[in-house]
Amino acid sequence: MTQTLALGGEHQTLLREVGRFCDDHVAPRVARPERPWPDESLLVALAEADALGMGGADDAPSGLGLWETITGPGGTPRASLDLLWRIARADAAFGYALHQRALGRALARWLRLASDPARALGVVCSGRVGLGRQSFARWLDHRPLAPDEGAILADVWGYDAPRLLVHDPALEALVWPSLDDAGQLTLSLFERDALALDASPAHGLDGLTLAEATPRGAPVAQATDDVREAFVATLAAHQLALLAISAGATEAAIGAATSFAAIRRQGGALLHHHPAVLAHLGRARAALESTSLVLAAFASRPLDLRAAKHAVAARAQLHPALADAVNAALQVFGGVGYMRDTGIERRLRDVNHLRAMAGTPPELTLLMGEWERIDA
Repeated sequence: MTQTLALGGEHQTLLREVGRFCDDHVAPRVARPERPWPDESLLVALAEADALGMGGADDAPSGLGLWETITGPGGTPRASLDLLWRIARADAAFGYALHQRALGRALARWLRLASDPARALGVVCSGRVGLGRQSFARWLDHRPLAPDEGAILADVWGYDAPRLLVHDPALEALVWPSLDDAGQLTLSLFERDALALDASPAHGLDGLTLAEATPRGAPVAQATDDVREAFVATLAAHQLALLAISAGATEAAIGAATSFAAIRRQGGALLHHHPAVLAHLGRARAALESTSLVLAAFASRPLDLRAAKHAVAARAQLHPALADAVNAALQVFGGVGYMRDTGIERRLRDVNHLRAMAGTPPELTLLMGEWERIDA
């Protein structure tokens, strides 16, 4: 069963085009799931996606470009979430790398930070440790900050504070949000050689680099005036992207488990006749259907503060359910599911890795709780 977000006919045409690209250019390169992307292979695929317009490098919207419709007041995701879902069915790491490029380019174009937005840009969408919990919720909601809250946000989002960054090997420049003690937001553009990148092993998203990034030079551009709206839209887009990419990986895992259950026998019957197996598949599919309904509601919504809050709520509730769904798919394989050559193990690592980014579910629920308290 192929999942889509029930967009119109024009978007379905775009989705088929992206699907063909994934089948021809991505799937063959990840056919051996026990082998991570070689750098050169990943970079070639990203360049091919850029040539097709998927990376949002063109000034004029092509329809295929991720996040090209979010810039400016009232900007919406349109087809971006559905396209990310489809790309992640082929490979979540590739989907995330393309998302990072497109989102960085959209933000740089919106604020005129880069003279050449077609470069391999990225954007930091969380602080040094998550988002800053209740203090970030208050800042995002335009609430007055106590002195200690300003200090907390500066510690998490400060200009010099290290950030955890997942990026592709070709990263050229990075949009860097920062908050000072007074809650003033600045968006800076750093060239890669102006950043110290301390790489470490990643739990998931094979082929990409997990690094602690710290500025060590001056930015090439900065924006401080009228930047909050762009930052909020970027934050909402990133939260939704993490969910859409995870959903694509989950759907691929469910499809593999369903196919396996249709051919593997145990106890004299095919696996898909066993109630316990059906329960695993049903639980996984229910989580995916719920995610589809929620993401579909964002396609035509402006990515304003209200949408950002709803995106946080969606991730807090649905990301754990998607991780459970991939785990249920893995259980259908039994012990062999833990072997890397099945592909299920990698899908599980990818979804768990994405779940921990830009605010874990427990932190996201704290943000929701703070908004509930201050709005009461």
